[in-house]
Amino acid sequence: MNNGPNKVDREYNAGGLERSMEIPANRPHVATAKTHQRLVGLRPRSGVRQLRVLAFVALAGYSVALLAIERQSPGVAREFVAEITASGAWHGLNTSLCVFLLLGSALLFAVGLRFTSADSERRFLVSQTLVFAFLGCDDYFTLHERLGALIPVNDVVFLIAIGLLEIYLLVHLRNQRGRGVPIRPSLWIGGALFGAMALVDGYGFALGDLFLVLLHLPALGIQERIPYTVEDLLKVWGCAFLFVFAWDCCGEQIARWQRPAKAFQVAAN
Repeated sequence: MNNGPNKVDREYNAGGLERSMEIPANRPHVATAKTHQRLVGLRPRSGVRQLRVLAFVALAGYSVALLAIERQSPGVAREFVAEITASGAWHGLNTSLCVFLLLGSALLFAVGLRFTSADSERRFLVSQTLVFAFLGCDDYFTLHERLGALIPVNDVVFLIAIGLLEIYLLVHLRNQRGRGVPIRPSLWIGGALFGAMALVDGYGFALGDLFLVLLHLPALGIQERIPYTVEDLLKVWGCAFLFVFAWDCCGEQIARWQRPAKAFQVAAN
């Protein structure tokens, strides 16, 4: 009779768990996404959930207010979405928020490195640290805009290239990790918002014209295109969801480091 560890034991040891969890072979267990949360305690506490809800409600209020400001005072709205080096009472507020969220995400991934020794985990966390740190620096120093000015291509091409690199890293390194950690909805939503932002950035006027034609708005006397603040609002919402993804990944590493005994108890029962 085989008394070795079962599938869950092998998966979590491969994921970087420091202690061996000897789970009896006569208690088979399938590691679903819900079971994974139970094993490593990933469900957010009520205080964290309330803080997330409050943060997203505040972000929604900010978005509505910025759209309203653009409609009434376009010049003031431009201060919000201007670069950080611009002048004005509200200059660079939206960009500053995005830079904070992106560099904060990079920091969370870097903190996660402290709580794992598995090579596959470390490669994943290092790659995400570098990608998000670059995105934060790109937003602060307008790197892809500067490259677009030097090279005769639309600067949105550089954003698309970064997005494709991120998809490759997630797919490739997630397969190497070899365990059932689901790609979270926050990642998909954040990535979709960034993709929409890139489309509006590169082809905003064309999309605006298409939007008007498809909805037959000119026949109703409406000639407005996509508000120019939409691009920056899509970016800040994308950054917020990606920050949640980074927060969850960091919490996953900490929880797995601290709770091997709890993981053994839940799996054995």
